[in-house]
Parts: sequence; C-alpha cells; structure tokens
Amino acid sequence: MPGPLASPGAAAAGLGALRGQLLGLLAAVALLLGLGWGNDGLWFEPDSARHALSGLYVADLLREGLDDPWGFTLAYFQRYPAITPGAYPPLFYLLEGLGFLVLPAGTAWPRALVLGFALLLAAYTLAWARRWIAPQAGWAAVLLLLLQGTQIQATVVLLNLPALALGWAALYHLRRRQEGGGRGQALAFLGLATASLMTHYAAVLLLPVALALGLGERLSRIGRVLLPALLLAGLLLLGVHFLLPGWLPRFLPSAASLGQAPPQIVEGLLQLVGLPLLLAALLGLLLAARDPRWRAEARRLALLLAVTLALMLPLPARDPRYMLLVLPLLSLAAVLAPLVWIQRRPRGPLARGLAIASLPAALLLTQGLQPFNLIRVDGFQPLAAHLAEAGPDDTVLYVGGYRANMAFYLRAGDPGWQRRLIAGEHFLNRTTAVRGFHRETEPVAEDAEDLLDHLRRHCGCRWIAVEVRDETWMSPAERLLQALLRAPPFERVARFPLDSPIAPRVDLYRNTEAITPAEPLPLRFPFFTQRSFPPVPPIRHRDRP
Repeated sequence: MPGPLASPGAAAAGLGALRGQLLGLLAAVALLLGLGWGNDGLWFEPDSARHALSGLYVADLLREGLDDPWGFTLAYFQRYPAITPGAYPPLFYLLEGLGFLVLPAGTAWPRALVLGFALLLAAYTLAWARRWIAPQAGWAAVLLLLLQGTQIQATVVLLNLPALALGWAALYHLRRRQEGGGRGQALAFLGLATASLMTHYAAVLLLPVALALGLGERLSRIGRVLLPALLLAGLLLLGVHFLLPGWLPRFLPSAASLGQAPPQIVEGLLQLVGLPLLLAALLGLLLAARDPRWRAEARRLALLLAVTLALMLPLPARDPRYMLLVLPLLSLAAVLAPLVWIQRRPRGPLARGLAIASLPAALLLTQGLQPFNLIRVDGFQPLAAHLAEAGPDDTVLYVGGYRANMAFYLRAGDPGWQRRLIAGEHFLNRTTAVRGFHRETEPVAEDAEDLLDHLRRHCGCRWIAVEVRDETWMSPAERLLQALLRAPPFERVARFPLDSPIAPRVDLYRNTEAITPAEPLPLRFPFFTQRSFPPVPPIRHRDRP
C-alpha cells in the first residue's frame, strides 16, 4: 500500500485532506441534483418508467397481494401492463416498494435511490484511491461524479448504476480480504456481490473482473471467497432461464456480433467519459507504469479495464449502460498523471504551483470539455389528470412508445386502481417471432371493420390516446387505427403536447358508443416465454366492490 505522497510543499499535501474531498463530493452531488431538477428521470424509454412502476407494484403487493402473489401480479398487469417483476432481479424494486409504503407515489423516491447509489459508488472510489494510490488521489471520486456517464445514469431511473455501486463496493472488500483482512471483509464481499446480482443480471460480469483482481496475488485466498459468489450467480441464472426461458438467450454471447464490437466499444467509452478524460486516463497509466511507486496499481487498473472491455466483445447488447465499470477505473487512472508530476518535485515556484494546481485543473478540464444534455420526456401528467377527471373508472388504449410512462402516471394518480391502460402495441398486433431484442408482429385486424370489432369485443375503452409521430415509425396496425379514428364513433377531444425526442404530442379520442364489458385477452409475454396465460380480470382494490 503506497504511503503519503512526497509532495512539493504543504499546499499539495492539502489536496489530500479528506475534508476537502468530502466537500467536493457534496458539491458534485449538488450539481447532479441541479442537472436533474425538473426532470422526472423516466426519459429512458421504456425501461425507466417500468422500473418506477414496478416499485409501485411491489408496494401494492406488500399491502394487499401477499395471500396470492401470482394471481395478484397477473391481475395487476392487466390494469397496468408495464410492470417487469420477472424481467429483472427484485432488490431495487423492493427498496422502491418499501419507500412507497410511506412516501407519495411519484418519481422523487426512485430518483433519490439512484442518486444515493451514485454517492455510494463515489464513496468507495474515494476509499480505493486513498488506500491504494495516495490521499491526493481521492479527488478521483469527485471526478467520477462529474463524468457524463455518471451524470446521465445518476439522474435516470435505471438499475445499472445501483448494481455497479454494489459491485464496486464488493470488489473493494475483496481486495481488502486479499490483503489479509478478516472474515468481515469476506462477508462484506459476499453480501455486496449478492446484492449486486439481485439488482441487475449484468452484475455477473463483475465476477470475471474479481478473478482478474486476484491474478498473481493470493488467488487461492480469494478463490475461497469467490466460489460461493460464482455458485450463487450460476443458480440465479439457471433459475431465471427455467422461469423465463426466452429472456436470457438475448444477452448470451453472439459470434455474429463480434465484427461490430470494437467501434461500438469505443463509441460507448466516448459517450461515458469523453475523449479528454479517456486520453488523460491513458496518459496516467503510461506515466504511472514507469514510476516504481504506482507501477503495480497502474498494471492492476489496466488489467481490470482490459477484462471489462473484453467482456463486451461477444455480447449482443453493448449499450454504454453495461460498461459502467470503466467509470471508476478511468477516474482512478486519470488522476495518476497529475500525481506522478507532483511526486517528481518540480523546482521553482511556478513549476511547484502548476504541479499543485494540476489535479483540480484536470477535474475542471475533463468536465468542461464534455458536452452534456440531459434528455427530457414530459407531458404525461396533464393527460393522466384529464383522464382522472373525465373518466375516473374508464379504460384508455394508449398507442405509442411511451406507454410505460403513461402507465406510471396513470397508477401514480390512481391509488384506488380505478383506471386501466391497455398497451396498443400488444393489443393491435400479434407476435409471430422473437429475434434477439426485436419482436416480429402482424396486425390482429385486416381492415377497419375488423379492427372496430376487435375494439368492441376486447378493449372496452372509452378513450384512445395516440402519440403523433412520423408515419415511418408507425406499424401497419397503427396506420389502420389512425384511419379508423377519423370517423364516428370516435371524436378527438384534446391534444396534449409532449416534450420528447420522438413524439411532439398525444391526441386523445373519445369513443361515443355505449361501452360494453370486454372479454379479456390471454396474457402473453413473448420475450420471456412462449406460454399463454388464461385471461384474468384487472386487479380491483379491496375497498371497492
């Protein structure tokens, strides 16, 4: 473990003060709060709204559904068809649900949870840097929170950053155990690794990284700690494959996608950290590799980076969300270059001043050269409020990509489970095949008359909300519905503007016919299983007849 940095004076030593770094972390968190202010964090369509809605589902399940969880879940899905309780592990949803038991339904609690995990990630980066690099390297934790990838992930309701924070904390305790720490370090690793795996399946990628961490350094010692985690991961994946056989194969290695891997990985790195930080990290690794003080740490960081990126090569899903482990690794590597300069004790007042200022300057430079524009999706609250007033017990057919956002706000304003949403994508189409992440479909109706009959028999909806988009984005079934809505018995009653990158507004139509009870359709989940579940009525609150 490196000792205190041999600095050119007390000012450089002051850079290693823990109090200053903690204040820097608080300032960075305040910046994240400011960036996300007024943004509901549900812009990542459709995952973020699904994660938030699934938290409300868990709260409702804990209140009223524990006597029949399976039946409750199917009936709940019939009313709010955007929950994903089986698609992801349950830990984050459980934390959301416990909070929603006492907090109002909304996005504030899920966003606060994600931000808390971002702070946990930064705290363990601070501990890693101060323990194994130098006290001055603790500023890497501040840099981490300033990176574009962290800013985006910390201000949107997704599971990737929480899983990373828990996994990174597990790696820290694994390394402490590797140094000869007691049983507490091993238990902390196992507990945090389990929590990470129970937050997102992608956390299984941290286990090869953990093995790389122990290469050549008491591998037999940490092997005894890693074995239970590997067994747990295997059992978890086998269980998921048994329950949802169509889910995991989409994420398995694909030889066909190897040719696209290198450019996609580079693009992902640039989106996460930007070119200035990436170059600073590479420079830091090169300089530290030539310095006896940090040579071992530079090699370790380079190895962990190489393993992380190598794991991306065969995967069909190379979204930057699955590469988040590079954020703390590159942050640590980036502070090595200024530290090497400070360590060399530059002569003269100007040189010493530049050396001392190099570390905070690096933070500002890498952040200032990164373009940042947080995506915003807004406009569903007024539509949900209008439906609550005009049809408090009605069903709405929602057609468009933001159906999960609409389902969340419909449920958030409906504690009595009175209103219902039907997803247009599934109601208007039948699945013919599933290929990877894409679903091939065909319309359920051949013409307008067939579609009107389908609506009368199976929808029972007074309202139809349609996102206005370019026709190139519309399916044949959507075009058929648009033509049907231009004539009676439908009338357009309102337009609701959206602040979104794909749809400028939602048009709301009213069905003027008498609404008859609908026949529920069988429940199908083509991405997870080929099974079809018998139709069930939508969930009804116990306090309602």
